[in-house]
Amino acid sequence: RNRQQRQWIGGMVASLLALLLFAVLAYRQSRLRQRLYRQLEQSHAELAEQRQSLADLNAEIIHQSEQDALTGLCNRRYGQTWLERKMLALANDFQQGTPSPPLLLMLLDIDHFKSINDQHGHQAGDRALTHFSAVLRQCSRPDDVLVRWGGEEFLWIFPQMNPLEVDAVFQRLRASLHSQPLQLSGEPQIIKVSAGYGLAPAWPTADTDWALWLNIADAALYRAKAGGRDRIMGLLPSGQVHMDAATLAQTSIAEMLHDGRLREQDMLRDSNDTAADRPVH
Repeated sequence: RNRQQRQWIGGMVASLLALLLFAVLAYRQSRLRQRLYRQLEQSHAELAEQRQSLADLNAEIIHQSEQDALTGLCNRRYGQTWLERKMLALANDFQQGTPSPPLLLMLLDIDHFKSINDQHGHQAGDRALTHFSAVLRQCSRPDDVLVRWGGEEFLWIFPQMNPLEVDAVFQRLRASLHSQPLQLSGEPQIIKVSAGYGLAPAWPTADTDWALWLNIADAALYRAKAGGRDRIMGLLPSGQVHMDAATLAQTSIAEMLHDGRLREQDMLRDSNDTAADRPVH
């Protein structure tokens, strides 16, 4: 009987030791599992942080590739890409039978910019560009696209703009430039600008060649320069005359003006003509 008791006690002790060992192992496994979970969570957090940093870096690279370093406006690369996409969307709308309003493209060129560089140096020229860009941004609307097209030339894209409202927009820009002169060598320097504009597309069409419509705006800018600078000129379609893509490709802007497909819109000249027609009292 004593032997049986000893065997029973021994069995109990062995069972208790086994349970204790199991508890120790389970505890250690639990601690190990918790440590692994913490390490895994930390790794996931670090990985997410690295991914976010990479995304931020990519966004910054894209932003820098689309932004003009001097003025902070969009650069020409971005402007061309934007125009390509928008003209494709307008062409698709036309093909679907639901044409959307055209864009209004305005090219602006700072008048006598070379004289600023020659008289005050290239740093002053850079200051003139940044000053003009800041004023231009003040006068723009949230949906407008502002592009430094090259040198002292800028592209102002209006997704929706009635051509009859363009003169008021330009005059607001001129007034802002006059009221906010640039200080050069201790003297106020009023930045003056000439502008030309046109519609893209001028006629409803499935053609996606934005360069043609920009050429029309450029031709209008040339006429504004030739007409005395510090003014705006537009070249707009005349009446209901339409031109298909094939005809457009074979017709020069001078021919479009000669045959009446395009007409000049010169608010300054029109207002002077109107004033000249008024009776003298």
